[in-house]
Amino acid sequence: MGDFAKKGDDGQLYFVDRGADIIKYKGYRVSASEIEAVLQDHPAIIAACAVGVPDAKTGERIKAIVVLKEDARGVSSLDLLNWCRERLAPYKVPRYIEFRDMLPKSKVGKLLRREIRMKNEGRPGRRQRSNKLNPKHPIAGLPAGRLQINSTIRFSKRLYNAINKVTSPPP
Repeated sequence: MGDFAKKGDDGQLYFVDRGADIIKYKGYRVSASEIEAVLQDHPAIIAACAVGVPDAKTGERIKAIVVLKEDARGVSSLDLLNWCRERLAPYKVPRYIEFRDMLPKSKVGKLLRREIRMKNEGRPGRRQRSNKLNPKHPIAGLPAGRLQINSTIRFSKRLYNAINKVTSPPP
């Protein structure tokens, strides 16, 4: 997906966010790290993670997963939503807040977003769009409707038969 960067007034390039960590909500591109930074500024939160939850109407809804400090008492999701409303644009405020005891991290302490997305989407790994072919697929670069098989492209017999609706093996 790529990374997002911006060029500062001093001419330097600054890393903004990973493309996989962008949540698409009602046509807006919301940075998960921006939401996480606001939540982690709350005095009762140790760690936070923001992910997109698939939604038929809006594309994705914003869900925040937070870990509270052990001594934090009486902090509700409403308190955290109000905290976010004071500090974020209205379309960036999470729709859901989930409390957990811990977030999955790698051996070096890096947050494992892929595992969190898997649990929330019910699908493995990164979000896949069903209307696009995998770039490694043998026919991915060919225009739709103009698919022609020539001698330079080697297809498997199964793919060849599927494309040409041939029941016998190719000549």
